Amino acid sequence: MAFDGQRFYVSYLDTSDRDAAGPFVGHYCPNVHLAAFDRDWNLVEDVAVTSFTDADQRFTGRPWVILHDNRLYVSYDMDELDPDTHQERLETQQAFVSIYELTQNP
Repeated sequence: MAFDGQRFYVSYLDTSDRDAAGPFVGHYCPNVHLAAFDRDWNLVEDVAVTSFTDADQRFTGRPWVILHDNRLYVSYDMDELDPDTHQERLETQQAFVSIYELTQNP
């Protein structure tokens, strides 16, 4: 989480794309999001950083956010899924960073 004096910024995994069985059984496709909240924790904006589907055979994890010089840096890792077992192929894991510049609200 980061705070700029006006807003709280949270990076998280959206796990809504999953089977009814739960996030760790069967179909599970987490995507990284960045959400902004006001001082009273009312949601201001929620941005999808990634938008993978089952067909992409990608798996994201461990997002974090840091604020530096009016920019939000959202880091996360991603690896490929084995097409047969749907298990993470950890040897393919890479780290990514998405950068969002904060603008003044009118």
